[in-house]
Amino acid sequence: VAWTLKHGRRAFEHRRVLVAETHEEAARMLEAGDPRRVFTQRRLGDAPDVVFMFPGGGAQYPNMARDLYETEPVFAEWMDRGLAALKDAEAETRALWLPAAGQEQTAAEALRLPSKQLPLILIVEVALAKLWESWGIRPAMLIGHSMGENAAACVAGVMTLEAAVGLVRLRGQLFDTVPAGGMLSVPLSEAALKPYLGDLDIASINAPELTVVSGSDAGLKDLAARLKADDIDTTRIAIDIAAHSKMLEGILAAFRAHLAGMQLSPPQIPIISNRSGQILTDVEATSPDYWVAHLRNTVRFADGMATLRQKPDRVYLEVGPGRAMASLAQANGVMGGQPVPASLRHPDDTVSDDRHFIATLGRLWACGADPDLTQLWGEAKRRRVPLPTYPFQRSRYFV
Repeated sequence: VAWTLKHGRRAFEHRRVLVAETHEEAARMLEAGDPRRVFTQRRLGDAPDVVFMFPGGGAQYPNMARDLYETEPVFAEWMDRGLAALKDAEAETRALWLPAAGQEQTAAEALRLPSKQLPLILIVEVALAKLWESWGIRPAMLIGHSMGENAAACVAGVMTLEAAVGLVRLRGQLFDTVPAGGMLSVPLSEAALKPYLGDLDIASINAPELTVVSGSDAGLKDLAARLKADDIDTTRIAIDIAAHSKMLEGILAAFRAHLAGMQLSPPQIPIISNRSGQILTDVEATSPDYWVAHLRNTVRFADGMATLRQKPDRVYLEVGPGRAMASLAQANGVMGGQPVPASLRHPDDTVSDDRHFIATLGRLWACGADPDLTQLWGEAKRRRVPLPTYPFQRSRYFV
């Protein structure tokens, strides 16, 4: 059926995708219309640009992408290479990533530590990017959020996987030494929020009316109370680090010293910078000072999305665990408001990783991308089968 629909029917602008093992299951899914299983997308043009979006810290969960590791050789190869770069920490990281049955909660708690979670997230993101490329989905642009820009730099060739893993592992180790702090999400613009800040810092501007503040726990509690008094609700982010704030000043010298010993190359794929919201220049990409400033200062994600939106009808894909980038992309008005695909399932979703991946592959095709679907058909001989034609709603008009 899928072969016939792909090769024997003209594809229209509005497309629907689902993954089923039998005809009966497909029929049941279509009748139920669950938007988590049956996806409706709009074609965005002929071969539209694909933007890879890489999330930052906090997106991890045990067993993320486990099924892909077992079924996709390209993904497994890059995961093994990245984990090997951890050297003495490889065995522990594997055990936290793929815990034994019954140890999932213990692993999740351990992965809250930046030195454990950040390298693993980066490795998963790079392995996913390489997997998408092996399926014919190649990015025209890259954007990361905070640590996600390190993953983008790796995919773009600024640094090798081994160097990126080493840098992000150091980042996490240095974070482990920083005094406890936190971050607060506020539904206000940067300009509207500034009068409230006091000694706190703006960590990220995620959307025109969504800003994250970083600093001490006491300072954040005071800010939340003052905003509440003005009928502005806030959300505390589940992280104990005051990222992108002055509380990181004590670790910047060590971070720069490590960067000074790295080989940094000009990007081979354009990256949108968190610092400027514009395309990362060769000079910036190869400067240790840029990456130190990137660690310390505000993530201008909304500005980056505005730059990407200057070319309409791009396809956006979250490349990493979670749905944070997909949600923020929609908040910034991309893809005409239609759902933004994500590479991995939500941790609470019971669908397998590989089934979710195939569904996302179909969604990318539905948006106009041109994946290598020959890998789905394999070498088995396929044939077209009789299927009903499209039920056009025909109406007659007299002029």
